Amino acid sequence: MKSMMGRTTLREIKGSLGRYFAILAIVALGVGFFAGLKVTKDVMVASADQYYRQEQLYDYRLLSTLGFEETDVEAFAAKEGVRVAEGAYSADIICLDDLGNANVVKAHSLTEGINGVVLRHGRMPEAADECVVDCNFYGKDTIGTKVYLAEGNDQEDLDHFAYREYTITGIVQSSLYTQFERGNSTLGNGQVKGFLYLLPEGFQMEAYTEIYVKFDEDEEIYSDAYASFMDQKEELWESYCEKQGQRRFQSILAEAKEELADAQKELDEKRAEAEEEFSDARKELLEAEQELADGEQELADGERDLADGERKLKDGEGELARAAQELEDGEKTLQEKEQELLDAKQTIADNEALLAEKRQEYEKGMADFESGKEQTESARKGLDAGMAQIEAAQAQFDQGQAQIDGMRQQAAYLQSLGIPEETAKAEALLRFADAAQVELDAKKAEADLEGKRAQIEAGFSQLAGAEAQLNSAYMQLQDAAEQLLAADNEIASAREEIARGEQEIADAWQELEQGKKDLAKGRRDLEESREELEDGRSELEQGKKDLEEGRRDLEDGWKEYRDGYEEFQEEIADAQEEIADARQEIADLEEPDTYVLGRDTNIGYVLFENDSSIVDGIANVFPVFFFLVAALVCMTTMNRMVEEQRTQIGVLKALGYGEAAIMGKFLFYSGSAALVGCLGGYYLGIHLFPLVIWQAYGIMYRLGGIVYVFHWPLLLISLAGALACSMGTTWVSCRHELKEVAAGLMRPKSPKAGKRVFLERIPFIWRRLKFLHKVSVRNVVRYKKRFFMMVMGISGCSALLVTGFGVQDSVTDIANQQFEQIQVYDIGVVVSDPVEIGTLALDDTWRESGNLDGLRQILEQAGATFTVAYEDTLDLVTEDGTKAVNLIVAGQPQELGAYIDLHTTEGDPVAYPAPGEIVLCKKLAESYGLSPGDSVILRDEARNTVQAVVSGVCENYIYNYVYLDMATYESALGMPEFKNIYINLPEDTDCHELGAAVMKLEEVASVTVNADTKARFSSMMSSMDYIVVVIIACAGALAFIVLYNLNNINITERIREIATIKVLGFYRQETARYVFRENTVLTAIGCGLGLILGKLLHLYVMHEVNVDMVSFHVKIDPSGYLFSVLFTFLFNWVVNRMMSGKLERINMAESLKSVD
Repeated sequence: MKSMMGRTTLREIKGSLGRYFAILAIVALGVGFFAGLKVTKDVMVASADQYYRQEQLYDYRLLSTLGFEETDVEAFAAKEGVRVAEGAYSADIICLDDLGNANVVKAHSLTEGINGVVLRHGRMPEAADECVVDCNFYGKDTIGTKVYLAEGNDQEDLDHFAYREYTITGIVQSSLYTQFERGNSTLGNGQVKGFLYLLPEGFQMEAYTEIYVKFDEDEEIYSDAYASFMDQKEELWESYCEKQGQRRFQSILAEAKEELADAQKELDEKRAEAEEEFSDARKELLEAEQELADGEQELADGERDLADGERKLKDGEGELARAAQELEDGEKTLQEKEQELLDAKQTIADNEALLAEKRQEYEKGMADFESGKEQTESARKGLDAGMAQIEAAQAQFDQGQAQIDGMRQQAAYLQSLGIPEETAKAEALLRFADAAQVELDAKKAEADLEGKRAQIEAGFSQLAGAEAQLNSAYMQLQDAAEQLLAADNEIASAREEIARGEQEIADAWQELEQGKKDLAKGRRDLEESREELEDGRSELEQGKKDLEEGRRDLEDGWKEYRDGYEEFQEEIADAQEEIADARQEIADLEEPDTYVLGRDTNIGYVLFENDSSIVDGIANVFPVFFFLVAALVCMTTMNRMVEEQRTQIGVLKALGYGEAAIMGKFLFYSGSAALVGCLGGYYLGIHLFPLVIWQAYGIMYRLGGIVYVFHWPLLLISLAGALACSMGTTWVSCRHELKEVAAGLMRPKSPKAGKRVFLERIPFIWRRLKFLHKVSVRNVVRYKKRFFMMVMGISGCSALLVTGFGVQDSVTDIANQQFEQIQVYDIGVVVSDPVEIGTLALDDTWRESGNLDGLRQILEQAGATFTVAYEDTLDLVTEDGTKAVNLIVAGQPQELGAYIDLHTTEGDPVAYPAPGEIVLCKKLAESYGLSPGDSVILRDEARNTVQAVVSGVCENYIYNYVYLDMATYESALGMPEFKNIYINLPEDTDCHELGAAVMKLEEVASVTVNADTKARFSSMMSSMDYIVVVIIACAGALAFIVLYNLNNINITERIREIATIKVLGFYRQETARYVFRENTVLTAIGCGLGLILGKLLHLYVMHEVNVDMVSFHVKIDPSGYLFSVLFTFLFNWVVNRMMSGKLERINMAESLKSVD
């Protein structure tokens, strides 16, 4: 018995694969979405963790203002728990490529056991003048080319490098730069475009610029265990670093004193050597003066011989001049004759051009004539074809009228029989004939055959007029052809006359050329004599020059002697001054500042943690929605299946099968589909979703390959949810049917009594609906379960689409809102020493701060405006917990609005807090339930507190800002140190160029360009676009499955009805419109409900997507609603097109036989 039930179940699966796969697919989609999103954050963190482990990313980066030596590296490497410590060089430099493009790059030395680089193309450098470069900035085609250190670099920066050009051997990605941001620089325009790596020998530095340290512990990145481990190390390593900095300081001090003593000794030795060299030089200069006097006598004798030769040369030049004049006159006469011929040729050319133009006009006229002739012939054919179509259409209308008359005759015959059944059929046939008559009359009116026939006859008349015009044009073209032939003959005669004139001129030119040759020979003879004379003059001049040069050399020698001696005295004085300055520098040498920087200062490392949290927030919401829709689809499918098999269930009960055995059949059907769908969806989900999102994040990050994570608990949760959605709904569907007795189940259900629909109570509308539209309205309202299921399914899909677009609208624009509407200043500067506010006006204080003269000068030249503020990080203490916040205290509150615009999310201004008040950002207020009038406490590191009353809540999206009055802060925590300067620049000013200039100043500690921060956050948020695409794709798949399943059930339930209307003569398109019109109406209703649900779901999702230090502007643009509706209707259209085939395959005869 059990074996027979199993075989029956398997046959049921084979016979309804569409229904079975609908359950399987919806469960797979729900589980895949749930598991894929839930595991994505773990996959991202695991993948990044593997990459950082493989490349051994540092735990600490140690810096000192005096640098480090190898002994410092060895000292750090010997500390307990250290796996590796390695010194490194780095420097910013402006480089040129082969095309001359200049860019600022960060140069690093290659390390061996830490901060690995991954070779993408080429090879690693093997020589000191080779390098590998940034794969994000340099292309593969740059391998083999060179980078050049620009001459515009400061000499101090160039001295850091052993060479001035380096050959690119490979393209790499670096574990130090996992994100696209490369940082800022004091060079060029202030932006670092990329990095390059050299061998340590490629640098020329006395000390390491940093030391990287990696510990033995390998806790997972971003974990609490890693954070706790690093917190324990921080204070200890700060003391280590400070101790090594002091040792370096003492070493430099001792070395400097030793070098100073050596320099003084070297100066004394060089002074004695120089005195001896100056004495020898004076003796050589006196001997040279005597040699110059002897040379002057020889030059006087040569000048007398040269004067005699010049007189003879002048006589020969006169004879040649007369012969040249005669030749010149003859040449002018020939040129005049040639000009006359050229003018005649030009006249002929002009006439030929005119003739060619006339010929083109003739050819164009002939072409127009031929084209017009073809058009008239084509028009005549078209008019004949149109008249034939009108005749054919009239024949079809006559045939249709005959068919309608035949229906009316058949109906009259059936009525005459007097049989009630036949009379009912006759009335139905008459109604159908009346509807067909109305439709035929409408088509006749629409066709307007008589009007079209009149139009065609008018076209024949117009065609006759056009043909007459063409004949007239042809006669004019024949006259033009005769005129062209006569003009050709006249031009040929003129050309013969010109040819005879050209021959005569050619003979005259030949005689002239012979005269020129005779003249040239006489000139050559004269030139030879002149050259001999010039050689003599040149020798004489060379002698003068040599003598003059000797005289100058002697004078230069005396001058050089005197200058050298003076320079020697000055160098001695400068050297003495340098030694004195060096002594002063040694006295002024300050102890070094040391810094211990963890991974939290690496931009890529920090931003990746924030980005991965966004996906985790979405994973808590959307999968639940998918499971609800899956349960809905399963319930609809199994309800239909149970209703179809009522008779079989009754037979099985009559044969003695228990309720458990019968229900087991249906539970196995849905449960097996859910089990297979769950396993397949889980496998695809945990691989596909993380892969898609990882590839999306690959635009911004370079973190190697993906590492997939398998969670058994997540699989069990997914399996439980899938079985609950499928088998649970199956149990609910079967429970009611199995309570009936076998005899009741074997009888078909009695149809429900029909009721008037609500539109029938509105005659104004109902009477204006067509018959088929009335039927569609009744069907929509009549099948309430289908109505509810389809509306809920469509609304769920629309809601997901609205939510997806809403997430994109809420997330991707926050950077623009933060840095264009709130923090509107262009550059933020932090100075080393605070600006004293006191009781003076800001401008006066600024100008009296001598240590800020350089910054003031740069800002005034750029036309910039500025204000000062104090920024710090404090703890906000509330009943619900403690939160680190970013505090801003304005130095001049009345000026702050031009740099930071405090306003609510509605755009209403928020006043700067008065004494005793505080302004909070919206995220803090919402997170801790604070509102104006509430009291809050701020606490610093020393646990000193300040209490203030909330006076306002301002709009803010990035970081958690609070604003406090200066007097309130001073009363509790002391006078704030105003080191932050907000700067606004004129529109055409280059922020990066000015920022680079400011960063070079000693008084400036750091510079932040808001445009760079905005770009970084915008890029981070842009990864949400890919997540939205995934959501939309899944929503589309969900919509497709829901629509396909419900349409399949709808058509299956109504096979007899559809077959009947096909028998009554409905065409294929009419049948499809009859069925799918209801789907379109239900889709529209579902869309309307889905927009409302989507809005609510979007609010909930944005509440769940909680990223530390970032809040979102919760909104949905109108385009989001529009695209959601369009996509939903698109999915409906696709499903309707697919189901059209099923309508076509319905066999009318077989379907009408299948009566229960």
